Amino acid sequence: MDTMSRAVWLLSLLVLLGFAAVSVSGCVSSSTYQAAKKEAETLKHELEQERLKLGAIEKTYAERMKQMETLASRLGSSAEQFDRIAKVWNDLRIELMALRINRELERQKGGGGVGIVLQSDVPSVMPAQ
Repeated sequence: MDTMSRAVWLLSLLVLLGFAAVSVSGCVSSSTYQAAKKEAETLKHELEQERLKLGAIEKTYAERMKQMETLASRLGSSAEQFDRIAKVWNDLRIELMALRINRELERQKGGGGVGIVLQSDVPSVMPAQ
C-alpha cells in the first residue's frame, strides 16, 4: 500500500509541475493548452481511480484483520477446550486402569490368594461448559 500512495503522490506532483510549466511559459498555442488541459483531466481522473482502489484495499484489509482476530480467538478457545478434554480423558484412563487392577485382585482373592486393593488419585474432572 505504500507503493500505491507513492504513485498517487507522484501523479499529483506531475500534474502540479505540468501546470507550473504551462503558466511559466506564458503564451502557448491553443492546441498545446487544450492538450495539457486534457492530460491534466486524464491524470486527475486516474488519481481519483487510484484513491478509490486504495480505499477499497484498506477496507478489505480491515475486514481481513477482523476475521483473523476472530479466528485466532476461536482457536485459543478450542485449544483450551482440547486441553480440558485431554486432562479428563487421562484421569478417566487412570481410573479405569485402577478399576481393572482392583477387579483382577478381587478375583485372585476369591481363589484363596492375598488381596490388595489399590486406590487411585481422585480425577480432576471439570464440569462441561
